[in-house]
Amino acid sequence: MHEVTRTLTTHYEACLAQHGATVQGMDWGDNTARLMTRFDAICRAIGLNEHRRQISVRDAGCGCGLLLDHFNKRWQDRVTYVGIDASTNMIDAARSRHPRATWIIGDIVEATPSLKADWVVANGLLTEKRDISHERMVQYAKAVLVAMFNHCQRGICFNVLSSHVNFCDDVLFYWDPGDVLTFCTRHLSRH
Repeated sequence: MHEVTRTLTTHYEACLAQHGATVQGMDWGDNTARLMTRFDAICRAIGLNEHRRQISVRDAGCGCGLLLDHFNKRWQDRVTYVGIDASTNMIDAARSRHPRATWIIGDIVEATPSLKADWVVANGLLTEKRDISHERMVQYAKAVLVAMFNHCQRGICFNVLSSHVNFCDDVLFYWDPGDVLTFCTRHLSRH
């Protein structure tokens, strides 16, 4: 397991232990609407709102499977979902919530892309850094994006916090949007 993944996994497992398989247990606070806004953005980005075709999604850093809940509300018959998370505890919680879904214990950075999905998504995977240096977190984020891209057939969808803010929290990861775009277009795809 990548050292940054290990640090983040330890943090998220503590949240899960304290709050269970909930929005708070995934460290999204108590504002469910904020998380649903992000899930809706993912659905728009991968075309669920526009197209009627079947798509496959691999959810990197899936936690307890809250994104699958969101998919199941409107698109259960159109999404083939696979969740991957480095935390055994998260995958156990996901399996108990959705026993028929496919769950993989693993680190997306080190996973072999044997079965590709149309889309690889990561929601919140690159928003916290805890005590990791900014430079180390940028290196990790780049490795995550390369791994996600290697696992996809159509594209990747992820979120990060913009560095163009008037307040920063020391445990969160902020990345300049221009640097993100430059990295992606130089190392992943012009599209």
